[in-house]
Amino acid sequence: MKKSLFVSLSLIFIATSSNVVADNVIVKEVRNQVEHVLFESAEEITNHSDLVIEAVATDKSENIIMNEYGFRDGRTNTEVLITNIIKDDHAVLKENQTLKVTEPYYRIDNGIQPGETIYFYDDYTPLQAGAEYILFLKYREGSKSYWINSLNQGKFNIDEKDEMEEELNINNEQYSELKVDVLETYDDN
Repeated sequence: MKKSLFVSLSLIFIATSSNVVADNVIVKEVRNQVEHVLFESAEEITNHSDLVIEAVATDKSENIIMNEYGFRDGRTNTEVLITNIIKDDHAVLKENQTLKVTEPYYRIDNGIQPGETIYFYDDYTPLQAGAEYILFLKYREGSKSYWINSLNQGKFNIDEKDEMEEELNINNEQYSELKVDVLETYDDN
């Protein structure tokens, strides 16, 4: 009797543990195609941005899910540390200050199915903690936050620590050409 109880409890433990592990491992990615501006130069994107900064992404992020008019949508707010201010139309930020930046992606738990689904807008790749970027941001009054301008068009890794962005750089000629111009214009390294 004790042996069969032990075996039953062991099987329950294994089944529960494997579901918990699977829930943390299985990730499905969905890329939503949306229209957005494609910039031709660093000057053009700067002129269409309220804030241009060099910043290091932190590991502090907040996933935000919204259900409006029967549609699910979301975003991620990620804290960055400002290392250099290139342009600030509102003149309220300082270097070495943190800022929450809104990124165009979000995560949804799959419910009883293991894992989660990450919804990206177009070719956007998330900021990577510890990596340094030049960010072109637009202020949105409705959310009272700075958003990455025009999805992937407003985020450029400058220390080559963001492998996902490097892949985008290889596969997207327009983005690659824009990144070269941005780095030539603003990167001091």
